Amino acid sequence: MNNHDFLMINANKFPRETLPQLQQRLDGLSPESQYSVMSVSYKEPLVAFVLSFFLGTLGIDRFYVGDTGLGVGKLVATVLTFGIVGGIWWFVDLFLIMRACRLHNYEQAIRMMAYAQPRQQATQAEQAPQSDDSSDFDDF
Repeated sequence: MNNHDFLMINANKFPRETLPQLQQRLDGLSPESQYSVMSVSYKEPLVAFVLSFFLGTLGIDRFYVGDTGLGVGKLVATVLTFGIVGGIWWFVDLFLIMRACRLHNYEQAIRMMAYAQPRQQATQAEQAPQSDDSSDFDDF
């Protein structure tokens, strides 16, 4: 699978405005690095919405997305206020959770690309021949 097919299949998992940037950055990677970015399991925004709809007051949707701190905060707010603040937060999150999931996937892809890029440059640096400038100062 090439990176164009990958982005076409997974376009719903990333914010629309970032797709051209992802395409450009994937084009600049080696095939091995592209595969490492494509093999990551990205979260499904629809699953995040369903979790938010049914278990959102407990913060399960935020745990799924990877926002552990917000998940704990949502759970604590629900328990301490007997569901009032958690219920309001749940309603607001119904509109925000899919975007948060897509942004998390985008950040994860960028992290993988940043991790793969230095490895590619390091491999090229190792293959470059070491030249000696024949000065006597580096011999000490």
